[in-house]
Amino acid sequence: MLLPFRANAWLEDALRSIIEAPKLSKDKLKVLKYICFMLAWRRVATKKENKDRASILVALEHVPSAIVECLNGRFLEEGRAGGVAFTSGTETRFNTWMLALMLHVDGFQTDIQAVAAAIGNATVPQ
Repeated sequence: MLLPFRANAWLEDALRSIIEAPKLSKDKLKVLKYICFMLAWRRVATKKENKDRASILVALEHVPSAIVECLNGRFLEEGRAGGVAFTSGTETRFNTWMLALMLHVDGFQTDIQAVAAAIGNATVPQ
């Protein structure tokens, strides 16, 4: 299965556990795909050259436009100069939403360090 974003260990482990389960959970697979869309969106939305919603939509042509528009509306704020910004407040909301989805995929039992690395590349004390 091709995912739009595969650059972290948590995604690989979650995908492997869903596929290797005795019964394939289509719901968890859909949520995992949405998490991949969210991670790809964050990678594009936080770049300095993507200052408007249209440039984000063009950069994410492989993601359904309805999902990109939903993420833009939920996690971007209008700036003073007319552009959009991914602020610290919207980043917190984004990370919280991502954590809730990841916990759902993992059955509310997860590796804290892997989730922290997937969400914000934060280090968790041992």
